[in-house]
Amino acid sequence: MGSGVDGKTAKRYAKALFDAIGKDLLGQMETALNEAGKLWAQSSDLQEAIANPAISDNEKRAVVSDLAQLLFSESEPFKNFLVVLLENRRFSGLPEIALAFSALYTSYRNLLKLEVHSARELAESERQSTTEQLKSQFGSDVTVEWKVDRELIGGVLIKSGDKTFDNSVRGGLNRIKSHLLGS
Repeated sequence: MGSGVDGKTAKRYAKALFDAIGKDLLGQMETALNEAGKLWAQSSDLQEAIANPAISDNEKRAVVSDLAQLLFSESEPFKNFLVVLLENRRFSGLPEIALAFSALYTSYRNLLKLEVHSARELAESERQSTTEQLKSQFGSDVTVEWKVDRELIGGVLIKSGDKTFDNSVRGGLNRIKSHLLGS
């Protein structure tokens, strides 16, 4: 099953939901949407049930309502949102919509999401120190996803959205090579 929505459409749905719910529910909504998106991506049974024309719309609504009840039982807006996605034939776009909603929520909280690549697994103390340095450097709270990339040789590579800060040995060697070759 391919994606049901493009990035622009996912952002529109995410923004509509974001604007429609109380700010006190944003964190729970983000969690529920992410779980629903993962469930959709991992469950071929759910994908087949939603796509199957032999299953009535009422039965599909019941499945979606059960899913909403399971993931975020106290939220009628969450259930209604999933039903709207179903009725608009956008349910397969749930993972993309969840990502767009997370981006909105992150921006709302003034939280910067970073991806830090290092040549080796960092100790917890190194992670904490690096996180504090990044908070200071960027002037906002940060969440960090840690990844190991042995090709870096040493140092770190930091990604934030579409920006990359390369402070790795590999990056330094590549810059020296480019400079020496005059390119």
